[in-house]
Amino acid sequence: IGGDRIMDRSEIGFSPANGQAYRQALEEASGGIISTGPMGSGKTSLNLSALKEFIKQGHKIVTLEDPVEMRLPAGVTQVSIDPAQDMNWTDVMPTVLRSAAKVLFLGEINKKDIAHLAIEAALTGHLMLSTLHTNDAPGSVVRLREMGIRPSVLADSLRCVVAQRLPRRLCVCKVPAAPTERNIRDFRLDPSVIAGTQWFTPRRGGCEAMRPPCTARSFVYLRSRA
Repeated sequence: IGGDRIMDRSEIGFSPANGQAYRQALEEASGGIISTGPMGSGKTSLNLSALKEFIKQGHKIVTLEDPVEMRLPAGVTQVSIDPAQDMNWTDVMPTVLRSAAKVLFLGEINKKDIAHLAIEAALTGHLMLSTLHTNDAPGSVVRLREMGIRPSVLADSLRCVVAQRLPRRLCVCKVPAAPTERNIRDFRLDPSVIAGTQWFTPRRGGCEAMRPPCTARSFVYLRSRA
C-alpha cells in the first residue's frame, strides 16, 4: 500500500503474461483468487488494487478482516472480526454468504474453519479474494489440503494463485554503469543481450530522495532501450 493510497494494478509489476492471467481470473463470475508469499511481500496491496477496480465497476463488495487494514470508499461493507464483541468468522460468514455481494475479501486464510468458509464462498457465486502464507503458488494448494479441503473441491473453486516477492529497486539517483565480469557471471547474463540494454548502479553516497539514503552496492538494474 502506497501510504494511505491504494495502488492501481498497473503499478504492481506484473509481467504481461501474468498480468493478463490475473485479469482473466478477476473477470470470472465466481471462484477463489489467492495471493501468497512471505510477510511484507505486498499481498494485501495486490488484493486492494483488485478491489479498487471492482469499486469502479460498481460491484457490491464485503470484506472480513482481522483487523481492517485500510478504510475503503463508501459503498464497501467492511467487517472487523472481533471475538470480544461476538464478531467471529463462523458467526458472520453465513450472513455474508446470503448477501448479494459479488466480491468477498477475506484478510487471511490462517485457520481450518476460515479455509472452509472461504472455499464455500467461492463455490456459492462469490469471487473470493484472500491471502495465504506459503512460499510459492503450488505450496498454497498443499496448505489448503492440509486444512482439510478436498482436491476435487479445490479444482472446482480455485481460479488463480499469485506468488509474489518485493524486488530491490534502484533510487532515482542511479548512474549508468556497464556490468562487470562478476555481474555477468553472477546473473548468468548473455553477452549478446548486454549490447542492446542499458545498465545502472547505485550512486555512491546516495541522495536526498530516499530516507535512509540508498546504500545498495551490488545490485544493478537492467532496462531495455526499446
